Amino acid sequence: MHPFDHTKFLGYVCEVTPQYVRVQVPTAKLLHTFYNNGQLYYGGTVGCFVVIEGVEYGFLGRLFELNLPQGEKTEITDQKIHMDDTDFHPIARIELLALFSVYHPNTITKTISRYPAIGAKVYSCSDEQIGAYISNFGIKPTDTDVPFAPIGKLTSNNAICNISLNSLFGRHCAVLGTTGGGKSWTVAKLLELTSTYTNNKCILIDATGEYSSISDDMTSIELGTGEYIFGYQKLTIDELYYLLHPSSKTQVPKLMEAIRSLKMAKIDTDGALSEYYPKDNDGQVISKNICKCQKPRRNFDVFRYRNTARIETNTCDFDFELLAQQITYECVWDNPGVWGNRVENDVSNCVSLISRVNNIMSTGEYNQIFGFKKATTLHCKDLSEEIINHINNDKKSILSVIVHNVIVENGYFHTAKV
Repeated sequence: MHPFDHTKFLGYVCEVTPQYVRVQVPTAKLLHTFYNNGQLYYGGTVGCFVVIEGVEYGFLGRLFELNLPQGEKTEITDQKIHMDDTDFHPIARIELLALFSVYHPNTITKTISRYPAIGAKVYSCSDEQIGAYISNFGIKPTDTDVPFAPIGKLTSNNAICNISLNSLFGRHCAVLGTTGGGKSWTVAKLLELTSTYTNNKCILIDATGEYSSISDDMTSIELGTGEYIFGYQKLTIDELYYLLHPSSKTQVPKLMEAIRSLKMAKIDTDGALSEYYPKDNDGQVISKNICKCQKPRRNFDVFRYRNTARIETNTCDFDFELLAQQITYECVWDNPGVWGNRVENDVSNCVSLISRVNNIMSTGEYNQIFGFKKATTLHCKDLSEEIINHINNDKKSILSVIVHNVIVENGYFHTAKV
């Protein structure tokens, strides 16, 4: 790699600022496209990469503006600008992108801690050099067996972008662009490269279904049709609050106590809380709700203390079909020793919350996503299990979860008509 080759010379630095470098081009002829050692260089066209020489460090930059001095603009003609002895002297503005050592030009430093000197020479950057920087991006000295994949070519230079897949997926990565700019194509290409060049697994959340047929090495499943559900037990308490919208002062405390009570009832396998379960006239348990009205607290508090770690979790591991009734059961006087009678004012304050719980549970669209009602989800497959099976299965490398049937309007989930 020879970054400072006189045959690729463009001009001299004539102004240095923290934002950009201004370059004086001796003749417009230096800006023309040319070949060097069989490689095409685009000279000084806007968007091209350039290198600026220094004493210890060279500078990688990108040309973003070209113009002529004011006195020469009125003299420009098609014939004069292309003459070999043209007298036009263009001025270019260059954005500095990185530093590299003149002794080890393959090593790049992204932080601009130095600036070129006035009079420093500027050269066209070779495809080899810019391609090496792209390949080295994100690679640590301790990395071994780094998988590289050709994602495409630069539009300004003709450099092939062999990217390190570790550098992309070892951190956050965003694909940004305007409508029609190729974002979907880029994501599809990344999935293809990951599938081809690595043994890693990919999980794609497909909002529109546009990726459903991009690869034969992909399994596609749809959420919102009722075939697969994301069980509400996997939701966090905060996510459940988002669905139920409880008021903070009056409804949240009752909802939280109801969830705790139902969690306790679920882990009660030996009947330690049987005295709190509602019973019929024959003494048979009607449901595993916790009825607190005029009941002694001691056994309840002891059970809660002994199982605090299993109860005070942030998951919804309880029977959702019992939640509405349990909220009503929580509306009692919180007396020490023995709970008091039902408090009708508390029940009135929770009526809207109870209605939302019943609405969510009885709405088919919600059940097709979260499976709140057991009877409607008996034959549904669990999305979480499918994801685990995909990770542990070597047959397919890409799992596409298509959610175009799931619609969010005004902060609420529902499904499209399918």
